Amino acid sequence: MTRKLPPHAKMAHPIVHAHGLFRSLAPGERKQKKLDVTFNVEDAAVRFMGFEPLDSRDLQVLQAVVALSTEGLANAKSMLSDAAPIRSLLALTGDANSAPTVAIALTLAKLADTAGFEKNCGFSYQKMRASLARLSNVTVLVKRPGFEGSYHLIAGHGIESRTGRLSIILSPLATAAVLGHNSFLSTNMDEVRSLKSGAAHILHNRLHWINQGSTRKVGIQTLCTYVYGDDEAPSIVAQRKRQQSVRRALAELPRIGWAVVEKEPSMFTIGRPARRKPTFRHAKKPEELVS
Repeated sequence: MTRKLPPHAKMAHPIVHAHGLFRSLAPGERKQKKLDVTFNVEDAAVRFMGFEPLDSRDLQVLQAVVALSTEGLANAKSMLSDAAPIRSLLALTGDANSAPTVAIALTLAKLADTAGFEKNCGFSYQKMRASLARLSNVTVLVKRPGFEGSYHLIAGHGIESRTGRLSIILSPLATAAVLGHNSFLSTNMDEVRSLKSGAAHILHNRLHWINQGSTRKVGIQTLCTYVYGDDEAPSIVAQRKRQQSVRRALAELPRIGWAVVEKEPSMFTIGRPARRKPTFRHAKKPEELVS
């Protein structure tokens, strides 16, 4: 009998909404630029810094890790205790030293299955290992009233070469969302696994500011910044190619239940599916978006 895959990932707001945290990269761009993105909400700030920028594959890997952690909530106490011996890998500083963290044991095969990657594929596993390394090198700096600290976004421990087994510990930011201590966004992993292009994955993630069962208008230029960041296209031709890529990505959304209608030129009305079944409680206080 085929094992049911994790249906949802409880994602922290800053990870989803930080503009430019995950974006489409041009050939060679990863070697030329670094990651430095800040998410601000009221009097709180979460800054993400890394040696390399992150792309759609890194996003899918992180979503899969969080989804597997979300699925493991039935054993939350065990996940918290499993994190204790490897907390030092997160390089926790300041107030983050006392923040809870969870750890999850998995295999590369399970991670690939959850993310929607090809299983038992050496090339796919190699790419996932590289993504895990990049995500582990991201430092998160959090500053809000009564809290100031830093840590790695995730940390991995001991990938076995033969079995592909490893343990991953989540940062306090990701942990708080998984445990439901802070506000979070429920990402439908069936939708994630059904998308094909990198641009579609990034758009799908960023468009989670649209509430379930609601529609919102979004312009093509805004959608381009979701996928490519705020850097201007080097030419008019390049800008047109970006818009074409975004339009192709938008065409994938109706296949997973989202609605996309271009009622005005370059202005799209986008609808997110209504909640299919009860999933998680959503806190709404802005000051609880970061930890």
